Amino acid sequence: MKNREENIGVIYEKKDYAGFLKRVVIAMIDIVVIAAVSACGSYFVDSFFSFEETHHKFNFIFIVAFSITYLAILKRSKFRTVGYLLARVKIVDLKGERPSVFKMILRELLILLGPFELFTDIVWLTSEATKQTLRDKYVGTYVIRQNAIPVGKGRLQNVSLGFMGWNLVYREVQESQIK
Repeated sequence: MKNREENIGVIYEKKDYAGFLKRVVIAMIDIVVIAAVSACGSYFVDSFFSFEETHHKFNFIFIVAFSITYLAILKRSKFRTVGYLLARVKIVDLKGERPSVFKMILRELLILLGPFELFTDIVWLTSEATKQTLRDKYVGTYVIRQNAIPVGKGRLQNVSLGFMGWNLVYREVQESQIK
């Protein structure tokens, strides 16, 4: 019975998924927060390190560490990012639960290191019923309203998607609902 439960995901109402405009606003807000904190961190590093080479290394380490903490770890927590709080959304996995830290870090690395780029990733969600970006599809996450409640369940299945020369395989909840 447990094995069967592992292959079951949740389905939300279409209005519960965060759409294009909301996701763009969230991204803009979170970029401003990251830039502001990075500028403050850079100022702090400047006041302690006089060597140019050391200064750049510490700035880079600070910005990367903060960005990962903010975009991956905080975003999945109950506190969420400023953009998620203001937009009143949260991120969940295909089972409606909080995604793992590994999934969240992978989700952010896919946009930073590839193969997806931000514009294509965001535009992709405009044609999706679940409003998932390519990276959301690949790691198995939804961005939904904070008070969204699943309206049904479906079987998880592996799906193959050919896109821009890539053959992506990811898990998806079947539309046929399970009672």
